[in-house]
Amino acid sequence: DGELDLVLGGGNMEMPASAMRRTVYEDPFACIVRAGHPTAKNRLTLKRYLQLDHLLISVEGRAEGVVDRVLAKDGKSRRVALRLPHFSTAALSIKSSDMVCTLARSVAEQARALYGVQVFKPPIRLPTVAAVAWWPRQYHDDDAHKWFRALLFASDERST
Repeated sequence: DGELDLVLGGGNMEMPASAMRRTVYEDPFACIVRAGHPTAKNRLTLKRYLQLDHLLISVEGRAEGVVDRVLAKDGKSRRVALRLPHFSTAALSIKSSDMVCTLARSVAEQARALYGVQVFKPPIRLPTVAAVAWWPRQYHDDDAHKWFRALLFASDERST
């Protein structure tokens, strides 16, 4: 309805069908565990992954995430021991526990650099994490809005 100029968020956010959208970037998933975790010595198998307690990052407060939906398609589930609303606190929780967290690879690599966590490829096929920009259709041809989107998307192109 034009109340917002532009929204940046995850690709699974619910937006009106009339909203225009563009994917700003995509990132594969990765898993992190603390340094010295028994899993850190080996690759992360699906069997071991399902045995571990999981930390779920849920910005929207949902009880399940993309991992749960993918596992459910194969009749499997994981045990979510902790749910947090922020990416920044996830690595701190992982650093001092035996949980595993599945999150965007770029965030996992930052956690490795900051906290020394181990990073693994997930043992299941997951879609990429997408950051998407949405804007009202009525602003699509607005010169000021086009200028702003060009800045946003040019910034993304310089970082890739």
